[in-house]
Amino acid sequence: MSKLEKSKTEEVYSSVFVFDDWYLYKPIGTIAQQYDHLSRTLLVVGDLPEGYIWHILIQKGENLNIVLMEPVEDESGIALAVSEELSDGEPSNVKMIGAIIERGYVHEAGKYSIQLRGTKDDEVRHTNLVSVRIPRSLSGDEQWPEVPSEFTQIEDRINGIYKDVQKVSKEAVNAKNAIENLSATVTMVSSDKQASVEKNIDENGNISLDFSLPSGDSSTSTDIILKNLVGTF
Repeated sequence: MSKLEKSKTEEVYSSVFVFDDWYLYKPIGTIAQQYDHLSRTLLVVGDLPEGYIWHILIQKGENLNIVLMEPVEDESGIALAVSEELSDGEPSNVKMIGAIIERGYVHEAGKYSIQLRGTKDDEVRHTNLVSVRIPRSLSGDEQWPEVPSEFTQIEDRINGIYKDVQKVSKEAVNAKNAIENLSATVTMVSSDKQASVEKNIDENGNISLDFSLPSGDSSTSTDIILKNLVGTF
């Protein structure tokens, strides 16, 4: 590992919260600067129990934000390093969850309280509170988010799914219309000629297939018809 890669890994590692049996350890470094946006990731690493939905609760004064935490790929080897540290070199089931930090998470400089919450069915459990300090930045003013970030994250997903459904629905309607407006004509030609088909689409999207089939070869004729009908859609 190069000095640059090692420095980058240590920088990321220093901003990680470590989870150990529902106790959350404070990072040794800065997790973000005030107004940081989409440039840092809030990470929690540890032997996280299975079956829980995880949220980070972020509070500054009277303002509380709730952020959904999701599984994160261990590209920097952070989970492996934490695993070895927690288990004294023994194998362990260490996982990593995170969320990309947005400016609304760190709108104000100063002391923040952070807590990890796990929810499984009706069961809800919290870790201890951890205090972190967000250093001041020279940036324009932003408003604290009026809606918890968790709901914004979910809304973005729903909008994405809705767009995908719209696209699939449009394609299904086009296929349905093509089937309903399909017409075909068959002209028998002499047996010494080859089978052929001409596909025509008018300005309204209606499809017509004009088959020319040699007499006396029903199997070839059937194959030609089926292949062209499938290829139409």
